[in-house]
Amino acid sequence: LQYRHINYKINGLNDKYNWTAATPGMQKLDIDEDFDFFNPKAGLSWQLNRNHRLYGSFSVAHKEPTRNNYTDGYFTEYPKAERLFDYELGYTFANSWLHAGANFYYMDYKNQLVLTGELNEIGEAMASNVPDSYRMGIELMAGIRLECGIQWDINATLSKNRVQNFIETLYENEEVGSEAWGVKHGDTPIAFSPDFILNNRFGYSFKGFEASLQSQYISKQYMSNAKQKECTLDAYFVSNLNLSYTFKLPKVKSVTVGCTIYNLFNEEYENNGYAGSGYYRDDKGEKARYNYAGYAAQAGTNVLGHIAINF
Repeated sequence: LQYRHINYKINGLNDKYNWTAATPGMQKLDIDEDFDFFNPKAGLSWQLNRNHRLYGSFSVAHKEPTRNNYTDGYFTEYPKAERLFDYELGYTFANSWLHAGANFYYMDYKNQLVLTGELNEIGEAMASNVPDSYRMGIELMAGIRLECGIQWDINATLSKNRVQNFIETLYENEEVGSEAWGVKHGDTPIAFSPDFILNNRFGYSFKGFEASLQSQYISKQYMSNAKQKECTLDAYFVSNLNLSYTFKLPKVKSVTVGCTIYNLFNEEYENNGYAGSGYYRDDKGEKARYNYAGYAAQAGTNVLGHIAINF
């Protein structure tokens, strides 16, 4: 059982210009808030035998907004604290050369702070509270360790991440303070939350030599919470190859030299970006939606050499 009390004070001027204030000027910060959280947790673990284990847990967690949530959001509202009910049920197997497991989870949020996809005036990513949302899924993991030096580790997450009954607020030409247009979307995917993630690593070691191939697959993800086709990051698959050799020298414990080849297969992809939406008036004076997006393109194949000396 945990109880937390937080007194949050921020005073002074922010480095953002507030055009919406009665007297426009640099954003004034005058925050004095108290948070009181009760976070109980309970769990049960059952060791069936030497190799098999079952477990389950329920926990409550609260989190106060960060400083950036106050300073980088909209001028017209302050963020709320998040509340989470977390339910988990899992199974693991392990012996001398193999381990595997599965974990089911359901995370029920109240006022979760989620990224909106937008950037503020100084280029910081913005987040806002959504009243009701959840994340649910299954995490799978397995690995082997063989005496010949071969290692294989793999894990995957298949999930569903949704904002419930999402109502999007659009402003004319994105000018906060103009007439607001509320668009009802129903349940939508949470921004920057892919439904499928896969990590895989093959490794081999022999007398100081180590080689490993690490790969990651990320499924399509939306950059806003409105599920707009124009505001998506495509799925991508990227692999990195690491090679190293460790040896000893007089007066040092070990020396490791090696290199890592990033994006081994020269995948063209973006792993981040921003997106937003607004509306304008058409020739008939009707509201018409528009979307936009920007993408953070990642480097092609590149190599990093490294050396580590352990005294």
